[in-house]
Amino acid sequence: EEEEVDAVVAAERSAARELEAENVVDGKARRWELRGEVTSAERPENSLLGLDANWASRGRPKAALDPEFTAAIEAVIKERVKERRFDEVVAAHLVAEADKRRARPPAHDDDGTLGEKSRLGLAEEYERDFVGRERAGPARDEALDALWARLASKLDALAHFGVAQRPTIEAAAAADKRDLPAV
Repeated sequence: EEEEVDAVVAAERSAARELEAENVVDGKARRWELRGEVTSAERPENSLLGLDANWASRGRPKAALDPEFTAAIEAVIKERVKERRFDEVVAAHLVAEADKRRARPPAHDDDGTLGEKSRLGLAEEYERDFVGRERAGPARDEALDALWARLASKLDALAHFGVAQRPTIEAAAAADKRDLPAV
């Protein structure tokens, strides 16, 4: 029994060797188109000009845009429009919350004009706001003014720190009148 198994294994090995000998070819023996990446030195000059370079794509095949396919897509779109189901970026729960907020009665402004259209033009509203601020005067903060005064005086002292006062004329004349012997 072992001899029979050994004989079968030997026969399979010899058959495998024969198949390898037929199918495994040295890379240089194959045509350059079948070798994979080939440099220009390994292929004949101008050999790409006669090559039919249409290969099957590896990606997913694109859908055929025939009339049946187009009609199916249009039917899906029409159905979604009827159901008012749109694929929008805004989540449905956010839209529902916004609708609830809009349904509430509006709170009244201080002057009771919330939601009413202004009878004045935009320029007139800006003018009214400007005149009101001018009449009130500039809002001053004494603590801020004092802080700014201290900071400005320190900056002035730092800016003029390296400037030394020139000696007066009297001091220069006194230095010249030293008692030095004449030569």
